[in-house]
Amino acid sequence: MKKLVCTEVFTVTENKILLGKRKKKGFGQGKWLGLGGKVEAGETIEQAMIRECEEEGNIKVKRFIERGVLSFYYKNDSDIEVHFLRFWNMWANHPNQKRWK
Repeated sequence: MKKLVCTEVFTVTENKILLGKRKKKGFGQGKWLGLGGKVEAGETIEQAMIRECEEEGNIKVKRFIERGVLSFYYKNDSDIEVHFLRFWNMWANHPNQKRWK
């Protein structure tokens, strides 16, 4: 089966972690997680992270570092590889207050 590659991004500012509540269906349903999503065809992990931050949180990321990779292996479904990144210097825009707390 095909492997699904995703990003999960987090930041800590003033001892607070920026999290968002995931959509109502799919992986992470109803959970508070970092920004992230699927890496699209032709995208690098970094490009996907930047796009997801802009789409989900109205955040422009300027500096980041990959912190780790977590792989999920399933018998009857696609494997998932999640790249965790941490970012700084991101408030070119303010986070989307409707989705983020």
